[in-house]
Amino acid sequence: FQFAMSPYEDWKTLAWAGALIGLLSLAMLAWLWWLLRPLTQLEHRAEHLFDGTQDPHVGWPTAGGEIGKLARVLSHVGAERAQLEAANTHVMRRLSSVMSASPVGIAFTRAQKFELVSDEFCRLFGRTEAEMLGQPTRMIYASNADFETVGPQVIKAFKAGVPYVGEWQLMRAGGSHFWAQLGGSPVGGFESGAGIIWTLNDISEQVAARTQL
Repeated sequence: FQFAMSPYEDWKTLAWAGALIGLLSLAMLAWLWWLLRPLTQLEHRAEHLFDGTQDPHVGWPTAGGEIGKLARVLSHVGAERAQLEAANTHVMRRLSSVMSASPVGIAFTRAQKFELVSDEFCRLFGRTEAEMLGQPTRMIYASNADFETVGPQVIKAFKAGVPYVGEWQLMRAGGSHFWAQLGGSPVGGFESGAGIIWTLNDISEQVAARTQL
């Protein structure tokens, strides 16, 4: 016996098949979304790991496996960094207070650029803080030869484990020169690259007196 299906039954069968495929596709998409959701959340949270806009302990996925381990590691790194930044901010505030009250010119440099300068330091050079921050340290020396000479002397002192002290002719904003006693000490040891704290005194009168004698 042969049974022929009517066009209506054909359409009905195709409709059921299409509906079943659609449901399976939706289920597959939902399953993939559920699997990838922790990874997407981790990616989004990691983008803001170091910008300080979110609590370092909040927003991480609670998934298991490798994603969960990575989330816990990154959360720990973010928390440690936040604590370090808070400590650095506290130290910088205290340093700024000391620098503001000091009668001696004080500057903090890193990679041969000014990152902090005291009021007295700015006054000695006739410049504002904004005019000095971020600028190369070369700008305060009377000549390129002096700038190239002082570097090896500073390195030699730091390698010997002693602060650097020297007398140099420096240059103000208007181009005039003055003699200064320059002292420097590395922050965190010479090899750390954390920067150098400089002190500066105007000794023009003392140098003039010695010259006269």
